[in-house]
Amino acid sequence: MVGELLAKGFRPDVDRCIHLSGIIDQEAITRLIPRIVQLRLESSDPITLFIDSNGGAVLDADILYDLVSQSDLDNQKCQLITVAVRRAQSAAAFLLARGAYAVAYPTAVIHFHGLRHQAAVVTTEKAAELSAALQSHNDSYALTLARSVIGRFFWLILTFQTELPKIESPDFISGLSKWLEGKLSKPNANLVKRAYAKWQEAEELSSYVFKKIRLKKNPTNGEMDVAVLKMILDYEVKTKPKNWEITPEGFDQIKRDFYQFHDYHWGVHKAAFSDRAMPLLRLLLPPEKLQELYAIPEADLKGREVFLKGNVEPFALPIWYFILSLCRLLYEGENPLRVDEAYWLGLVDEVMGSDLPCMRVLHEEAGKQKAADQSQS
Repeated sequence: MVGELLAKGFRPDVDRCIHLSGIIDQEAITRLIPRIVQLRLESSDPITLFIDSNGGAVLDADILYDLVSQSDLDNQKCQLITVAVRRAQSAAAFLLARGAYAVAYPTAVIHFHGLRHQAAVVTTEKAAELSAALQSHNDSYALTLARSVIGRFFWLILTFQTELPKIESPDFISGLSKWLEGKLSKPNANLVKRAYAKWQEAEELSSYVFKKIRLKKNPTNGEMDVAVLKMILDYEVKTKPKNWEITPEGFDQIKRDFYQFHDYHWGVHKAAFSDRAMPLLRLLLPPEKLQELYAIPEADLKGREVFLKGNVEPFALPIWYFILSLCRLLYEGENPLRVDEAYWLGLVDEVMGSDLPCMRVLHEEAGKQKAADQSQS
């Protein structure tokens, strides 16, 4: 993500900016469209969005993001630099995190929570429908958020790798979780703990199922599901207290296990993992492994797929699922964040005026060094 801005810089530009204040709704979009169109006609340089908003409709935040970032008639794209000036809450927090480069003022307020729906009359049936719809939308926006923050987590892992276990270590996610917990307030450290627990449950269940499962050749999807379900029942019986039984609560646990197992390995997030997370996280391979990868011809798609499956996915999928679980938890309950916490959770790239490492400084120092070298030569 940040690499896409290297050619044009990372600094907010007041000459190419729009201001989002108040509620994010259709009226706000209508007000901003002329300025966005004007800036895009002038050039494809980044547009800065200054944010001071308590939120609004996430759908309208999506529309605003697309108005800036989608390809124009000449197939030119324009990157969005987002800046939290005072408030970035709810849909505004989501919009902030989606910036190709996101900056927060030190006194800004950042707040995530689950989607809300106001219904005048709710029946039992309608409540169930609303609950399912809200959960589906929460999951969808959490996945979009995870796609946005994975690049920042890549930066954090790369920048602070000496403080973390080795990437190929089985303790890496545990070490990453504990490291992040130490950067956060108690409520938000608990978010990280819960995300780690989600990943750990999926990993332990997967390990048990794949070790024990026996499948006939070319099973149907139904036969595969039945075999997995049998292993999950076996897992519950052998890992839970001896008095565990299939009560309504026990049956709910079985359903949760089955859905989590399926989600971990075949959920809709796997497409984002393949096209967004894997290309980034494979760069964390040891140098000798990277050389092996680059030695495989680009035309040999099968060879590269096998290599990535065996060498990248074992460490990349846990990182991705841990981050995805964290983003999902941001859409549960109320989650106010300090700006430095937003940095450590990959929601912003830079906290203005702080000494937290950021890509802008690295880029500008490299530019100065290049100019100095050219001057000397």
